Amino acid sequence: VLVMTAGLLIAQLLGAVLHLSELRRTVGRTVSNEVAQRVAAVYRAIDSQTGAERERLANLLSSPRQQLTLEAIAPSDRDDASMFPEILDSLAILLGPGVEIRPVRMPRIGDFVFDLYIRLPPGDWLRIQGNAPTEIFAWPGHLLVNLGVMLGAVIVVVWFAARTTVKPLTDLARAARDLGEDLRRAPLPEDGPSEVRQAAH
Repeated sequence: VLVMTAGLLIAQLLGAVLHLSELRRTVGRTVSNEVAQRVAAVYRAIDSQTGAERERLANLLSSPRQQLTLEAIAPSDRDDASMFPEILDSLAILLGPGVEIRPVRMPRIGDFVFDLYIRLPPGDWLRIQGNAPTEIFAWPGHLLVNLGVMLGAVIVVVWFAARTTVKPLTDLARAARDLGEDLRRAPLPEDGPSEVRQAAH
């Protein structure tokens, strides 16, 4: 039972890892492209304004998942070690080579939070802080439920099969022990797997 359960558990966990890896790639690419397009659209809208209008528009376009502010300077530290480099690649294409992008915090698995500074002419920086819903990259609950059901079914079936196989062996061992004490004992029933039946015979 333990061997079969361990084998199934390892196989299911490997399958889950492969599934989650593919899911991360697909969802990550989709969400990254959406984030890049949204950031680029916001940047263009604010870049089209001047002076106080930029500040007012940044406040209007801010939302719980995306906060926009205008900053005079940007931090010098860059975070280029993102698990989702597609965001910066897409932004560079959408905004063009002449726009400087300074990533201060980039998304990672389980922490899809970003903090970007994008230079606005003549020298200000548009700071964009945002995040994606955490449930997008959470461990799918149905995988754990499926694994639990499979493990339960395998344990029951294998336990029944093991009991069916082991009981005749136990009877054979007991009969062999009893035979040493009394040679006139009744014949042992010949049941169980073929090898056990031959030994009993």
